Parts: sequence; C-alpha cells; structure tokens
Amino acid sequence: MTIKVGITGFGTIGKRVAEAIGLQNDMCLKGVVFRNLNIGALTARLKGMPIYLDNDAILKEFIKAGVQPLGNLTDLLMEIDIMVDCTPRGQAEKNLPLYKRYNIPVILQGGEKDELGLTFNSFINMDAVKCNQVIRIASCNTTGIVRILFALFKEIDMDHVFVSLVRCASDPDKGSKGIVNGLGITSEKSHHAQDVQLLLPDVHIYTKAVAAPMTHGHILFFSIDIRSECSEETLIKRMNEHPRLIVLPGLHSHSTSTIEAFFSNRKRRDRPYAVLLEDSIEIIGNKLFFIASIHMESIVIPETIDCIRAKFSDMNASDIIMMTDHSMHMDKETEAYKNLL
Repeated sequence: MTIKVGITGFGTIGKRVAEAIGLQNDMCLKGVVFRNLNIGALTARLKGMPIYLDNDAILKEFIKAGVQPLGNLTDLLMEIDIMVDCTPRGQAEKNLPLYKRYNIPVILQGGEKDELGLTFNSFINMDAVKCNQVIRIASCNTTGIVRILFALFKEIDMDHVFVSLVRCASDPDKGSKGIVNGLGITSEKSHHAQDVQLLLPDVHIYTKAVAAPMTHGHILFFSIDIRSECSEETLIKRMNEHPRLIVLPGLHSHSTSTIEAFFSNRKRRDRPYAVLLEDSIEIIGNKLFFIASIHMESIVIPETIDCIRAKFSDMNASDIIMMTDHSMHMDKETEAYKNLL
C-alpha cells in the first residue's frame, strides 16, 4: 500500500515532513495546502509539489505569481489517507472539524493542546496510533527528553529528573518573533514535564525554561538522581549506540555554532537526533549530569514519519523506527534495533 499524505502548512516543520515523505518507498505526497502566497509556496512549485489552497479567495494571487493550484483543501481531503497539519499553533484545532467530516486521520504538531488527541512518541506508544484519529507529535524538547530518558531506563534506575531548558526565542524563519537582547524568564514550571508524563507517567520530572535570543537549537541541562551504579564510559557507549541519539565529541561541544557545524554534511545542518555533549556527562555520587542539544526544526520529523507508517502498516515498532532512520540516513547498527522496545 502506498500511503497518500497531505500536508497543511509549509513552514519549518511542513517543508521537512514533505521532503522526508519523498524519501519513503511506501508514501507519496498528494498535496501541500497554503493559506497565503509566500516563499514556501514558490519553493514548493519549484520542487514540483502539488499545491492546494486553504480557500479559493487567494486563487487569483497564486495564478498571478505563476503558481497553478490543483484545488482547495476539501479537494485534497478526498485524495488522501492522512493529513499532517503543520499550521501555526491554534490553527490545526480549527481545522479538526473539517478533517472529521471527511473521516481523515490527522497528525498535529506539539504546539497544539494535548487534549486534542493522542500525544505520540515512537519509542513509547506506536501501537496506539491505529485506534486514534487525532495524533499529536510531542514537542521538540519533549521528544528529545523522552528519547533520552527511554535510553537511560535501560542502563540505570532513576529517582528524579530535573531539566533546565535554554530555549531559542524564535525559529530562523521568524525573525520578528522573540526577544532580541536578554532572556525571557518564566517563573513557573514549564510545560515539558507535563508532556513527558503523558508518555512516561512514572517519571518524577520537573522542568524550567528560559528563552534566549538564538536560533541554533535548544540547550537542555539534565540533573538526575540515580539509584544504581553505572560508569560514565558505559553510558556514553550505550547512548551513542541507541537509535536517534548521538554523543558529540568534546571538540565540537564548545558552542551552539560548533554543534551545528558537526552536522554540516546534512541539509540545512539539520539534527534529527537528540545530541548529548560527551564532555558534559558526569556522575557524582548519586547524581548524573549532562547537557543535550535539541534542534527544534528537525527532531520531530522521524517521529512524524513513523506515525504515518504506523497508522497503516502492520510492521512492528522497531522495524518502523529502523526503516525511517535508514531512509533519513541516521540509522545505527542493525543490532541497535533488536529488542529496542
């Protein structure tokens, strides 16, 4: 079966999902929906992607710019098996009644309310996808935290997890958004702990976050109370072997720029991994400390592809993860996927 996928929104996440779908041998991109004429629409046209409009009122504007849409959103809904809604926060919720009317399952991104659908992570609840029509991919930081904790569970017993997040105030394509000079400080607990507990309810976790004027990726500081012995060397080895994690050598861990430069062989320097900084991994008594880098623009793309495949495939979760990783050129040794879940 070839899974016919539609995408609404072609920004930071949408364009990457579209490209990732093009790498899959069991999926095809049937169309991308735009709400206005922008650089994304022109890029999609140049790439030969089928273009649809959110509403017919903007048709003349597109035609004037040399972009010939194939129809509107409702036309696309009659052509697809599943929709990936990558529109700005809040817009996807407004679209849900339309998806429901056409009986089209939809994948939302992490900015949407958790009560709208199943919060998803590939390592935790892949099997639950089939019986849910609305699936919400966990946010970038939640995805990274859950990946890391899932891998750590296999090596150590944890008592309490505290994560301090230095978040990017904006994405690179949203220059008008976010603080310019200084830190945006929020005194209350950040939403990430609650999101993690939707997926890992037995984890005792507390998270705090500040927003910084940068776009290179979020930086997370972990402090974990542990109840079992494990050497730093063993942890580094195991984390590096685990799918969708990578331990960055110290030479490349000096700044967000050097972290980004390590991945210069990937398009846009995307980092779909959760990246742990090797020199930061330290065990002192019953405390484990380390720093992780999370690329907000690309880390959720593998989970999104997994989710599409899991909705329609009879493959087991480990094989789905391995297939996605291989297609995105981020696969580990085959042995790493055996007994993964």
